[in-house]
Amino acid sequence: MTWKIGKLRGSEELKDSEKGWWKDVKAQILEVYETEEVAIQHGVMCHGGQLASNRLQCPLLEQYFQFGDIRIELESKIIVIEIEGQGCGLTNLLKYLPYLEQIPPADQRLRKPLILFHLWGKSYPTHKFLYDLVRNKLFDGRFAGLFDLRRPNEPFDRQKVLEEIRKQLPLP
Repeated sequence: MTWKIGKLRGSEELKDSEKGWWKDVKAQILEVYETEEVAIQHGVMCHGGQLASNRLQCPLLEQYFQFGDIRIELESKIIVIEIEGQGCGLTNLLKYLPYLEQIPPADQRLRKPLILFHLWGKSYPTHKFLYDLVRNKLFDGRFAGLFDLRRPNEPFDRQKVLEEIRKQLPLP
């Protein structure tokens, strides 16, 4: 099964053994469905990368944010997966604040609960401190689910990450 997705930011900073997983994460999440058609029949629509179909308008500007490295639209909710190869990831958290605050015009607002999975690579402790501070002050209770899946200095437990995300999907 092939799921089309644009280039994932940060993937070039990962070890060769990790690159394949990051590149194919969408397919691995959705491998519970035999084909893309089966996923669609279960109300699962996938978007990703730097594509026109995967963007959020920045309120009050004629600019756009990427709407997650991977976005899974379900009938009842939106699952967004942000992947940080390295760095702080604050922009990938803060870009959702206007939508959680209902700042955009009504026709641009999110109409379903938003669940964010934020996957981390390497980062300085100060970056994680600032991320936690902003998350706790501005985002506590605002997402339908907010999962920080961090990898201190060991490889990700890929199966655990996939299981957490798949728990949100309707099963075939």
